[in-house]
Amino acid sequence: MSKSQPDRDCTHRCVSRQHGASLVATVSKRGTHDSELAAYLHWLCFNCGLVADAQGRTALHVAASCGRRGLVHWLVKNKGANINTRDMESGYTPLHRSVFYGQIHVATALIELGANMFVMDYDDLTPLDHAMKDRLPFVEYSPIGPCEVYTNTNYTLGTGGGANRTCPELLDPFRKQGISVKQTKVYFSTNSAYSCESDAVDSVTAGATIECLYSSWK
Repeated sequence: MSKSQPDRDCTHRCVSRQHGASLVATVSKRGTHDSELAAYLHWLCFNCGLVADAQGRTALHVAASCGRRGLVHWLVKNKGANINTRDMESGYTPLHRSVFYGQIHVATALIELGANMFVMDYDDLTPLDHAMKDRLPFVEYSPIGPCEVYTNTNYTLGTGGGANRTCPELLDPFRKQGISVKQTKVYFSTNSAYSCESDAVDSVTAGATIECLYSSWK
């Protein structure tokens, strides 16, 4: 980490965009402990808690994005960082950024430090709105309407590889045949098979036996 000498006229009222850019770049570096970063930021700029770069991002914004909980706490408690300041790029507060980048431990810390959970960004979204956007939609089961089958690991259903999926995937064989699944049962055994109200659909693979009672799409 290069220690170029900061401006001689840097004070606790510093608003240098150049300092802001240096602070943001420094916080984003990997492999450096939060305590070391804190010492360097303090040396680099006397007003490191409030100085922003050309996009309005402060050291707190980037620390929240990178999951640096210790540095976030230090900036707020020791350097007077504005916990609810919005950047000029998206209108994100540090809390917005921590949620957007999945840094839940930092989001929790920011809330404990007094972050406002209802500040809106330029899209009129709060940090909680961003968290809700990433959640899977709620699906309500109806015994009357047609149903589909999703899975995270398909090898036990005889539909492909056994790699885990980040999100559940739709089993295409049922959809392509216009089958609405009414009931699914899984038994651990040496073979797999689909059985239906009328005829068996397929003989499948080793790993499980699955019985599906279905009716055709209306």
